Amino acid sequence: MDEQKIKTIIDRLIELSKKGELNWKTTGDTDTYLLGLKDSSISISRLFSADLGNAFELQFRNEKGEIAEKALISGNNSYAEKAALLFELARSKALNANGLIDRILEQLSSPDSVTA
Repeated sequence: MDEQKIKTIIDRLIELSKKGELNWKTTGDTDTYLLGLKDSSISISRLFSADLGNAFELQFRNEKGEIAEKALISGNNSYAEKAALLFELARSKALNANGLIDRILEQLSSPDSVTA
């Protein structure tokens, strides 16, 4: 695995996720989000262990869904922070957090929408 390529991919995923150009999806695992590409996919998972603390794993799958490469990112460094940011961006998009907040604001502006 070429570490510099992984870092470049993370940077690009963050950039496109911030622009809202990527369609991250939920998976069966509450701590894993999936991005489908033309002939591949990328998932990001949040992991925790006593040894690693918070860590993130990227999995790169081919067109058959087979894991072709994995990258484990942990520790207290800039790429661990970027992986955490990417995870939060993916989670927010997959769960439509912005839409939820907009609906909540709309409901709170109309007293009839608030239930006891």
